Amino acid sequence: SLVYTIKDGHGYISALTGEKVKPIDADLYFESDKNDALADSVLGAAGGSTQFTPEEIKELENMASLISVEDAVKFITDEKMFYFPENTTVSYSSYSKVDESYILEVELENEDYEHASFAIDARTKELKRFSSYYYDEDSSKEDTLSEKELEEAEKEIGKIVEKYANTTKLEKVPASASERNANQTYIRLENSVPVSGNGIYVSYNGDIKKITSYHKVYANKTFPSPESVISEEEAYDKILEMAPVTLCYLKTDDTYTLCYKLDYDHSVIELNAVTGKAFRNYNDNTLEIYNDIENHWCKDAVEALAQAGISLYTESFEPEKEITQLEMLRLFGGVMKYTSYLTMDVEDIYRLLKGEGIVKENERAENSSVLREDAFVYMVRFLGFERIAKAEEIF
Repeated sequence: SLVYTIKDGHGYISALTGEKVKPIDADLYFESDKNDALADSVLGAAGGSTQFTPEEIKELENMASLISVEDAVKFITDEKMFYFPENTTVSYSSYSKVDESYILEVELENEDYEHASFAIDARTKELKRFSSYYYDEDSSKEDTLSEKELEEAEKEIGKIVEKYANTTKLEKVPASASERNANQTYIRLENSVPVSGNGIYVSYNGDIKKITSYHKVYANKTFPSPESVISEEEAYDKILEMAPVTLCYLKTDDTYTLCYKLDYDHSVIELNAVTGKAFRNYNDNTLEIYNDIENHWCKDAVEALAQAGISLYTESFEPEKEITQLEMLRLFGGVMKYTSYLTMDVEDIYRLLKGEGIVKENERAENSSVLREDAFVYMVRFLGFERIAKAEEIF
């Protein structure tokens, strides 16, 4: 679009119609008409100049190669196994840049407020997630799927995972039934080792025989080789140090049986497979995670948080390093919402917090340092006090 711009690049009106034109931040989000939106954004960043930098030209070329919203919708709706409510149209779409990838998010809705949504890699067409809502008013059917229906569901889910997973490194978990839905999990494997919290999660409705949700959670990380881990025998010895075997009487039917059990109050003991140290040692109520806070002023506070389960789950805390936005959001989320925020996939964190208005669309900067005033703003939003904080008659 040909536009006039204010000299400092903070506003635009169309040179043809005189109407106000609002650009989108080129670094993070792009509207459906991606090339025009990007061009406007780059013009604003360049102060209205048409002399693009090499980086800006590269960004324009990258965006030009991405799938359009229309083609993405066709690509997903052509998959007959996915359930889409009838007569839906696009109600929202957004391109976001994540590292070197571009993710297209699309929401569809009809006049009855039935909806579906999906996220797709706009360059490779890799499906990240899909979800739709199906409501059946007929409540006279059986509560749960039969074994035969569950087997059929597993087969259909397997076909979809094979088609869209884009990897063979998966370990299948038996499907479970919840009312008329089958839920299937495939755990990600790296070096033949399961990756905690990573995998593909699919739901299938047995009445309409359609997939109603597909969610791929894959952290883009480097995984160390298992060659240097301690042996299973050493791991057993370490575990028995923390949870020694003790005798107890266990009631079985109408009698009591003398049994051995682990003297441990929790169901999981996690050891660092390389160092043999426990991530959580509940016997002495400490976490052996951080190795660099012993003589630092933050030690008591950091350990108190760790003992309460609030930790970044790294061996070093790096107390002199400036905290990043992502680290701060993990800690705030772990304290004020759910501890799953501490290990959750980065994309899921920002998607959830964006949906709740805690992180605005143009604020994502996961590796940037956080100022105290920035931290205060996010804390206020986590607590739900933003509306009050903005009341000028009070503050």
